[in-house]
Amino acid sequence: MNFEGHGLRHKCAMGRLPCEVSPLQCQVETNISEVHSNYTAMPTIVEQIDSLEPATIRVFRDSDNDVGFREALIFVDGEQVGQVDYKKMIEVQVRPGHHVIHASNRVVKSHEIAFDLESGQRITFQAINTGGFWFKALMVALCLGVPKMRLELEKPDPLDAKQKSKRGTVR
Repeated sequence: MNFEGHGLRHKCAMGRLPCEVSPLQCQVETNISEVHSNYTAMPTIVEQIDSLEPATIRVFRDSDNDVGFREALIFVDGEQVGQVDYKKMIEVQVRPGHHVIHASNRVVKSHEIAFDLESGQRITFQAINTGGFWFKALMVALCLGVPKMRLELEKPDPLDAKQKSKRGTVR
C-alpha cells in the first residue's frame, strides 16, 4: 500500500522512495535499525574475569656495568612502587593499559619509558646505576660522586621461538 497517495506523506527515514509503509511503521523500523547499528556485544563473564588479571612489571638490577651502590627507586605512572638494590629484583602488578616507568637514585632520574600492557602480560626492565667520567673523577679525587641512573627495556631474543630469557620465560 502506498501511503503517499493517501495524503499521509512523510519523509522516509529509511531512505525509501516512494515509502511503502505508514509513517509510524517507518519510524519503528528506523529505531530498530539504529538500535542494531549501535549495539555492542557485552563481554562474557570469562572475558570480564580475564580482563581483571593484572599485568606485571619486573625490574632487575644485575648489570655488570652497575656501580653497585645507591638503591634504584622505581616509579610507575609517577608513583614510587618500590626500590631495587644491587643484584636484586622487584616485581609490581599493575592494571592492564598504558603506563610510564622511570628510575631514580635519589639524585639523578632516568629517562621515562612509556609502554602498554595487556591482561596477564609481563614486561622486564633493567635498572643500571652507572658512573660516567665525572663520577669516576670525583670518586678518585674526593671519594664522592653521583652515578647516572639508566633504565632499559629488556627485549626477548627474536631468534628464540619460545622467547626464553636468562631470567625465565617471557609471557
